[in-house]
Amino acid sequence: MLKKDVKEAIEMAEFDLQLNLENNYREDAYRDFLHYVTVVKELRDAGKIPPKDMKKLETKISDYQEYFVECGSYVRGKRE
Repeated sequence: MLKKDVKEAIEMAEFDLQLNLENNYREDAYRDFLHYVTVVKELRDAGKIPPKDMKKLETKISDYQEYFVECGSYVRGKRE
């Protein structure tokens, strides 16, 4: 189970991402996706995310990544 501060950090990053996706701001959403991934990786590297929760987050990251590939949005900083 995630601690409250860790959960809030992840939720805030994901909220910005979702907001921009819902409003169809793909460039901003992609920027927020990269920030979300960075937040998750930093917390993982700091040992604040248990393996069970990390698997769930990796699934979410993978789903978001597929979305950006499918919609032809920015991937690795290049427009496809």
